[in-house]
Amino acid sequence: MSMVLTFGALMIGLLIFGTAYKYWEVRQVNRWQRTSGKVLSAKSVARRVRTAETTSGAAAGADLQLRNFAEVTYEYRVGTRRFTGHRISLGEDLGDFRVAETLQRYALGSQVTVYYNPDKPSQAVLEAGAPEGVWRTMIIFILVLIALLVGTTVGFDHFVTW
Repeated sequence: MSMVLTFGALMIGLLIFGTAYKYWEVRQVNRWQRTSGKVLSAKSVARRVRTAETTSGAAAGADLQLRNFAEVTYEYRVGTRRFTGHRISLGEDLGDFRVAETLQRYALGSQVTVYYNPDKPSQAVLEAGAPEGVWRTMIIFILVLIALLVGTTVGFDHFVTW
């Protein structure tokens, strides 16, 4: 039973660390400078992505899926220097998620606000925040996992004693 408790605690700890790190990243981007930019291109592109559902499938190349992505290129200036960016947000784009909405929001030729790192101006994003409700969802998820882990451990011990 202690192995289950240890493994569960490690997984919850890893989840807490990952959530805290993403929160820190979002806080850093919110401190970045803002400038105006212009969308140079906005299109949907299809890419093959590896899902790696199984080790044997990944080795054989069977775990490839065709997914659509919103590919947005924008230009912005910092001082006298001109930069080109591609990143929309800090989140990972897994594909097939709100592609049409993203392309509509960042249509070709539209003016956008670009958040750039003042220490490294080539690092930039168009969306500085996290999706609405993500922090609340992660906290609830972590608390439920902790409750399940504690409940399972205490409950099992009482059951064995009984």
